[in-house]
Amino acid sequence: MAGDTEMSVNFFSQVYSWYRGSNVGRGRPLSNPIESFHKGQFRDEYEIWMRSRLYFQLWMYYQLQGHHPNFFPEVFAQLRKTPMRYSTDEKNPISGLENYLRFAMVCSDVAKEDLSEFFDFYGFFKPVKNHNTGDYHSNWFTTTQADIDKTLAHMRKYPKAHPGIIFIDERIERLPAIYPGAPKGAFRVATSPDATPADAKEVGDVGFVRHFTNDNEAQAYKTKISGNHITVDRQSGRGAVGFKVYDLKGKLKRVSNTFKFDIPADLVKAGYYMTIAHGNGKESIALDPNGVAKNFVSEDRLLTGISSVTVETDNNAATETYDLSGRKAEAQRGVVIENGKIVIK
Repeated sequence: MAGDTEMSVNFFSQVYSWYRGSNVGRGRPLSNPIESFHKGQFRDEYEIWMRSRLYFQLWMYYQLQGHHPNFFPEVFAQLRKTPMRYSTDEKNPISGLENYLRFAMVCSDVAKEDLSEFFDFYGFFKPVKNHNTGDYHSNWFTTTQADIDKTLAHMRKYPKAHPGIIFIDERIERLPAIYPGAPKGAFRVATSPDATPADAKEVGDVGFVRHFTNDNEAQAYKTKISGNHITVDRQSGRGAVGFKVYDLKGKLKRVSNTFKFDIPADLVKAGYYMTIAHGNGKESIALDPNGVAKNFVSEDRLLTGISSVTVETDNNAATETYDLSGRKAEAQRGVVIENGKIVIK
């Protein structure tokens, strides 16, 4: 893709390093692209080694974990049939449909899954006008919203991909070193100075690569919201690989791979819902104050079981009642939440 001239070398070095067995992959922690996503950056504004991780994440999920073992050979074969194009002429920019958006569509075609959320996370779906994605040469693009809509329509003809691929990471827990002569008890070491394996402050709490299996145990979590501060009780559930917050139209707005995180106050005010992606491909609805999540999370993907919600309020404020999915409710009978406490009426 434009801007990724050396990416084949970088990507294959990631894979080689993995099979060598001494190190984890290269690249800054997931908090780096999360910050870029939250800022609304275009794909070429993401740090280069995090763009490399995009390829590595797809490889880890589809090939390493066995969900589509021939994924990249098939992607490359398809791109040889319909090569990506470039324009070095500022006066004749081309659409992203002929380059990076084509790559995203081919990935969905090969996986037979809708990977639009994954590529949205990496800044692919931003309109640009006379934009130069520099590398060893200029790459001029004008990509319209119509181009983006065409791409999304193509990708969304497939069933949604795993809800947590954006979080897959081999550094969340320590992995044994497997190189010849590795001492007993040795572990793979860091390749990047701020991504130390199993250091949650650096790499996060959830998203471990080995949890992305269809038989990974999953159980709904208890979630607490206080103002715009969200806390997921790590001891109450099982199998989480990432946390996602959407607006009322179902657009992904915030993500986290840590059990505690904040969302913008204006998003709280405008309305949102939150889901938890589980390693087995299921999703649980953690917070849904406006009762809209059911419009966007398919029943076949929804994790069965009850997610407990605690909503903290001012002790002097009037009683506020919520149902167990976090929706504000009028007076009703049954199990509800009043002022942060579960009450049976």
